[in-house]
Amino acid sequence: MSENIIKCGTVDNVISRLTSVISNKRDLLIVNLISKLGLTVSEIVNLRASQVNVSQKTIKINNRILSFSDELNEGLIEYLNNDSSSQYLFYTRQSPQITPRRVQQIFKSLSNYFGIELTPSKLRRCKIVSKLKKGESVESVKEFSGLKSINTKEFLNEADLSKLSSHLVNQRDQLLFNLFLETGIPVSRASELRLNQLNLTKGTLTYDLDKRHSQASISPKIVVKLSKFLLSRIKLYISQKNITDYIFLTRQSGQISERRIQQILKSYSQIIGREITPTILRNTYISQLLKIHSVDEVTEILAVNELNDFEYGQLSFAQSQVPKNEDGGGAV
Repeated sequence: MSENIIKCGTVDNVISRLTSVISNKRDLLIVNLISKLGLTVSEIVNLRASQVNVSQKTIKINNRILSFSDELNEGLIEYLNNDSSSQYLFYTRQSPQITPRRVQQIFKSLSNYFGIELTPSKLRRCKIVSKLKKGESVESVKEFSGLKSINTKEFLNEADLSKLSSHLVNQRDQLLFNLFLETGIPVSRASELRLNQLNLTKGTLTYDLDKRHSQASISPKIVVKLSKFLLSRIKLYISQKNITDYIFLTRQSGQISERRIQQILKSYSQIIGREITPTILRNTYISQLLKIHSVDEVTEILAVNELNDFEYGQLSFAQSQVPKNEDGGGAV
């Protein structure tokens, strides 16, 4: 089973079905704490009952105070009602403290049941990714997760894209952004696009990239927009003496320049209060692809040798090194 195939959307679907799958209340609670609070296996194993405050619905992990939902609180209250002499929240019949190996076994059983590779680290990462994609700041996510650093490639999140879309009124600019985000075409190639590179019937766009021929699919919605734009383009520029077959034009030139596109990006950056560069647009395109394709598939689409999906709003990170404290929280 390829490690890269599982996507966070798949994980969310699995988590929503856990109650009907896991009968053991301890195991269900462990999975919920990892998936909803982003706890590590080390934090689960070293978690003590004294760190849980059900009246305030919080858990203290090292120097972090994490709040949890009413649903999770009900599960904790029910579990804490069990008689136990152990100071640790999670224990087994053989030991007053659950082991990392036993936690991994819980996830191995779930993986076998659902037919996907489900691990504690993937659930934790998906939780962190979801917070970043909702627009939460890197600092707040670091504080929530206990991470020392979060290194993501810059990309436009859903809030950025929504804000950008609401300000795109110019038909030409709207299509430029549509193509950047849907096909991943570089700015330099967009300025050179000609009519014969478009096939509206098949919904494809072809261009050369790094000495190779690249063909990108265009959604029916964008095909309709392109068709309308090409008609209006003729009306706008028909008075020019040297009308060209370039798709994107200006009133001063028969071909939009790369510099002019850069200026357009800069102007929209100022409008939405968020930097927009060719690199950020490219990263956003890759991030969107990774929502619906495996890493292997995206690697093939981009014709690159290697791709780290966690850098594209998925993420790469360094763990905090926090020594054990009196509350029993281990190093992350």
